[in-house]
Amino acid sequence: MIPIVYTLDVCPNCEKLKAALTEAGIEFEERDMQTRDSLVDLRCRACFTQEAPVLMTEDQVYESKQIFSQDGSVDSGILAALRP
Repeated sequence: MIPIVYTLDVCPNCEKLKAALTEAGIEFEERDMQTRDSLVDLRCRACFTQEAPVLMTEDQVYESKQIFSQDGSVDSGILAALRP
């Protein structure tokens, strides 16, 4: 499964996450977090946050607070787990 990044229109952290994934050579699909289908997908995976971005993999859902380290960078462990 290609990771899915759920984003909002105005979201600096969404841009940071997408840039980090691209730089790491990780393919991903971007979806608008505000659509009905996206909300259903997230709720079905027990994700009820309204804060973007959300990163969904085959077996894990990472909310914004899990994606970013204290210094504001994307957590290196998440990037390592997603590398092909």
